[in-house]
Amino acid sequence: MKFSSCETEKLKELSREYKKINPFATYLNRFIVESLFNNGEIFLSNDNLAYMITKSLNGYVKISDIYSRLDSLKAYTELLNKLSGKNVKYVGIYEDDALKKALENNGFDLVREHHQLIKILNDEKRQDINFRSLSEIESSKIFGFINLYAPDAKYELEEINKKKFRKYSFYIFEKEIIGIIIAFRDPLKEKSLYLEQIVIKKSQQGRGYGTRALKQLLFLAQEDELEKLRLHVYKDNKTAYNLYRKQGFKKDKIIAYWERKNGKRRV
Repeated sequence: MKFSSCETEKLKELSREYKKINPFATYLNRFIVESLFNNGEIFLSNDNLAYMITKSLNGYVKISDIYSRLDSLKAYTELLNKLSGKNVKYVGIYEDDALKKALENNGFDLVREHHQLIKILNDEKRQDINFRSLSEIESSKIFGFINLYAPDAKYELEEINKKKFRKYSFYIFEKEIIGIIIAFRDPLKEKSLYLEQIVIKKSQQGRGYGTRALKQLLFLAQEDELEKLRLHVYKDNKTAYNLYRKQGFKKDKIIAYWERKNGKRRV
């Protein structure tokens, strides 16, 4: 897809603005603008105030980024109309009312909500819990444990090879492995820890292991003078969601999963 020099500069300007709001957004340098993006396309609105990036994925078109400078319902609708007749998925920040309305009008259904929660560390206590560094276990064993008890996590073995050596990743044990915790220093937030995963063996759930593991992680982070812990959790995962809220985590923002099947739009 070819853009004029003026359009290219506008795309770069818009994406630069969006990157300040969403650090995970793609920055559109000239090379990306002037070429296909991972088997996808870039769309610029008629008023030059909005853009959308898509790519093909397993029979669906996935919207990677969609942004309007004015949060304009008209601009979002115009961009989404370019995807008529296709199955489409979108994952993005939920608070944009204009985008939400445009998605609903274009036949998208809200499938799931992913909440980012944050806790400020304050007087955390060490827990009486047996835990050891995750680096002591074979990667294949970690991989099998997580896939068995948390299949939604969808880890790759290569990821486990890297993440098991991180300082705040550990496992709980008694006579066997009870649970696995993966956490690391947050690269996006200074003096912050990111909790990626807590997995407790099914037969041991409901015995307080998850709570104690979380409290121990909070203590370790505070001991290293970190100030907050950040995580994401699906809203419909009631057990985990309630655990985090009881431990003082507050909702920071919502990421929503939208899907439109068979290219159907509402009239």
